[in-house]
Parts: sequence; C-alpha cells; structure tokens
Amino acid sequence: MILKHLSSGPGVTLEDMSQLQGVTIRTIQRDLESLQAAQFPVVDVAGEDRKKRWKLMDSYQIKMEVPFTLSELISLYLALNTLEGFKESSFYKDILELCRKIHVRLDKHGLQYFEEIRDIFHTQQPKVKMPRTASDFLTYLTLAILNHHSLMLHYYSGKDQRVKKYSIDPYLIIPRGGRFYLHAYVHEYKETRTFAIDDRMRSLDETGKSFTPPETKELIKRIENSFGILNEKPFYVKIRFQPQVERLLKNTIVHPTQKIRKDGEGKIIFTMTAGGRDEIIWWVLSFGSLAEIMEPSDLRQQIQDTLKESLKQYTEATV
Repeated sequence: MILKHLSSGPGVTLEDMSQLQGVTIRTIQRDLESLQAAQFPVVDVAGEDRKKRWKLMDSYQIKMEVPFTLSELISLYLALNTLEGFKESSFYKDILELCRKIHVRLDKHGLQYFEEIRDIFHTQQPKVKMPRTASDFLTYLTLAILNHHSLMLHYYSGKDQRVKKYSIDPYLIIPRGGRFYLHAYVHEYKETRTFAIDDRMRSLDETGKSFTPPETKELIKRIENSFGILNEKPFYVKIRFQPQVERLLKNTIVHPTQKIRKDGEGKIIFTMTAGGRDEIIWWVLSFGSLAEIMEPSDLRQQIQDTLKESLKQYTEATV
C-alpha cells in the first residue's frame, strides 16, 4: 500500500502516509528506509507548499525484455485462474495487469489463439471475500518479513470472543483455499502459530525490534508436519478405508508422511504423522462411512462424540 501512495502524483508527506496507513510517523520512516535498502528509488521532494513529500522517481519502472514461449504464457494464465479465489488481493490485480500488458503485444493470430487457450483451462476456486484491510496487511507483512521486523498484532480470537494482542515475528505467508495465512512466532506463547489474514486481523504496528528468522528448510518442515493450516505438534494417525476409495487415496498426497497398504480383508490402511486434529477430523468425516479412525484412541473417541451430536440433530423433532 505504501508503494501506491509513493507512486501517486506529486508525492505524499509523512503525516499523510501516517494517517492513511493508521501507523506512527516513525513506522512510516522505517518503512521508507526499508524500501531504500531494498533498492527502491524513493526520494523526497519539496512541494509547492514547501512541505517535504516522498515519492518514487518518475523514471522508476522495471524494464526487461523477456522472450516468453507459448507454454510459459499459458502457464501465466493458469496462474491467474488459480488465483481467482484471491481476486480482492493486490497479487491478483498485479498478475492481471501483467497479462494485460502481454495481451496488447500479441498479433491478431496470437491474440485469437491465446483467447482460445484461456477458455480451455477453467479452474474453480473458492470465492472468499477479502476485506480491503487484508490486502493492505499482505503488503505490510511482506515488507516486515523481508526486513525481519517484529510486529504487534491485534487479532480477534473466536475462542475468547475478544481482540487479543500478540507480539510476533512474522515468518511466512501461506495461501490456502482462497485465503492467506500468516505463520509467525508468538512471544507470549513461545511458539509458532498461524493467523488468518482477514477481518480477524485488526491492526499491525511496528515494535522497533528486529528478529533473526529460522532457516527456510526448518520453516518448511514445520508446515509440512501440519495436515492443513493449523500448526500443531504431529502425532501418529491410522485410518481404515473401504476399498471404494483406493484409487483416490493412491492418486492423492494429503501429507508427505502418508503410507498406504491393504489389510487381509482388502481394506485400505492409511497412516501418517501429522498435526492438526480438527482438520484431520473434518477430512475423515468427509468420507462418511467409508473411513474409520483406528488410532489414536482419543481421536477415535472425538469422532464418535461428533457423530453422536450430529445424529441428534437429525433424530430430534424439528420445530
């Protein structure tokens, strides 16, 4: 968002950016320093009112001649279709603009062929409404992650029914199911947690502190241990599936640690070591009577309790 302000007209003052972003002037100053350190040509100019304004140099534009192959252009449109669920984000709008720039450079034959290719590939993504603030937070978090800036996060907790304050070190942004999630270390809990970047995220503020991020391989390993988006300690899971879903299970990798074999009755034994109890339960329940949790026993009991409560809703008289 700050780059958009810097790209507009005659520039913008620190005070204006502070009000537009809802942060302190010192935070804006640190963001400008970070952009300059990242080689963005941010300069200050004197306006007609003699106030110092900040802007990107007028000549700033990434200029590169890249010879795209047809296969690469098709992949670009596929990426655009895949991001359909993130339509409200600046990322989708940026790649849409990139496609438009390529589009106008095609000749008549190439344009017709390209339109046909685009219509062939259709991806249906979840349509999730992303608040405008969430799109702003994505840009803000990206800069914080790149520059290793710790932040103060105000986040609405559905469990506690109130806005809570967290001191975080932002590590990664994870796109999943039409949403973006923040993977961050939370100082109050001394562990990493995952936050949805949506209307639950109320504000982000600079703390003036920096952090040293863990190795990228370590971060990826932590995420891969999770079954879904929830960051929980992994545990051993054993599920027995009916033969009808054998092909689906063999052709789907739901977790890197999964193993599949047949038992003596021809049923499918599926095992993995993963974290995320609720997400595992939701996945198993989606198979209905075709899946049965064998281990651990407490997860099996949790599924039984869930099914009993669900059955009540269908057996009790409706009003």
